[in-house]
Amino acid sequence: MKAGFFQDYPATPERLWQVFGQPDYPHRKYQAQGITAYQVRKFDARPDHISLDVERTLSVPLHRIPHFAQRFVHPEQTLHYLSNWRRNGQGQADFDLEIVAAGLPLHITGKGELRLVGNNASRLSIEFDVKVSVPLIGGKVEKMVASFIEKSFHDDHAFTLQYLAEAG
Repeated sequence: MKAGFFQDYPATPERLWQVFGQPDYPHRKYQAQGITAYQVRKFDARPDHISLDVERTLSVPLHRIPHFAQRFVHPEQTLHYLSNWRRNGQGQADFDLEIVAAGLPLHITGKGELRLVGNNASRLSIEFDVKVSVPLIGGKVEKMVASFIEKSFHDDHAFTLQYLAEAG
């Protein structure tokens, strides 16, 4: 299942690159979202490339999971987020994202871009591909996972807007 989202920012791609390249950015983002069980395994920020590898333990309240999917979900789920950002010649960026859910028949990949869309305005766009290898109910689980990704994507956007406002 494919799911696409975009976010608009009141900043240039260069400014967002500076924000995303701050070593404290992932820590502050997770803490602002109330996420405490995580580990930044790799953070490498260079002028033309940013790599991030985060492992996160997610508590999954079973009442939030539809009954048909509960037997595939563990109360504590380890997710591994891998993202690689590359600047292109115009100072804008492209990126790849992979989310691996340990022990689940789930694979999530994403491709995105960060582009200048106006004077001091940028748009971050991403398209996810969510695949669940479970006969009969895989499509339903993919839709559920896509909705969780969308919420997370919006939470990240809200945090980044706040981070930009505080940084000035």
